[in-house]
Amino acid sequence: MKIELGFTGLAVLSAITFGSTMLSSSQPAHACDEEAYIGSICATAASYCPDGYFYADGRKVDIRQFNVLYAVIGQKYGGDGKTEFNLPNLSGRSVIGAGQAPGLSHISLGEMVGQETMTLTTFELPSHTHGAKFDPVTATNMLTIPAQPGNFSIDVKVGASTATGVDTTPSTTNNALSTVGGPGARIYGPGGGTDVALQGVSSTATGTPDLPKIEAQYDAVIGGAVTIGETGLGQAFDIRPPQLALIYCIAYDGTYPERP
Repeated sequence: MKIELGFTGLAVLSAITFGSTMLSSSQPAHACDEEAYIGSICATAASYCPDGYFYADGRKVDIRQFNVLYAVIGQKYGGDGKTEFNLPNLSGRSVIGAGQAPGLSHISLGEMVGQETMTLTTFELPSHTHGAKFDPVTATNMLTIPAQPGNFSIDVKVGASTATGVDTTPSTTNNALSTVGGPGARIYGPGGGTDVALQGVSSTATGTPDLPKIEAQYDAVIGGAVTIGETGLGQAFDIRPPQLALIYCIAYDGTYPERP
């Protein structure tokens, strides 16, 4: 169809074009452009990738059919490099810049890093303590002291009092050998004088005493168990930040990205 416009129509078209240009210059560029560089990645909120784009889902692509795209991205994302190559797989992944920023690890182009969840090991847990409970095991034991042999001696010394005796027979009150006094050889008296040890009168007893065996029962702790309270279930936890799922697309048709 051919459209012919007069001067007025051209003026109107120019005004519309100028207004559109002014409007578009203040708007951001579309992510998925029909004139995109081959191999570029874009995101869309639509449920499909536009014409000229593949889903960036790691699929295998024939090298002969898409040799320009293969020339751009090569075998960095998989494939045998002879008949097929893989596209970048951004399903369930976020994009990270390749290279190394100060204080960060180096990330190679095409390298997949990170994980959704993690489980802490004992080396990663903060220092902490657990309560402990001791349950003793007791038993009744028998303490036995065996009989012990031994030696003992007894020395007996006989003494006499210098007081005068008052009775010929000993009694509870006159039970000390005393100086003979009065008729009848009264040699027993109440004492009270000076005690004099008699020479040659002594006795020594020796032998082994009979120390019997002694046994006694007592309760003692013979063992037990220490129970330490358990903490945690060892389950993995999510380490992903809040995210929104979009579709990533990779351009296979468009402008070849010339090297600078």
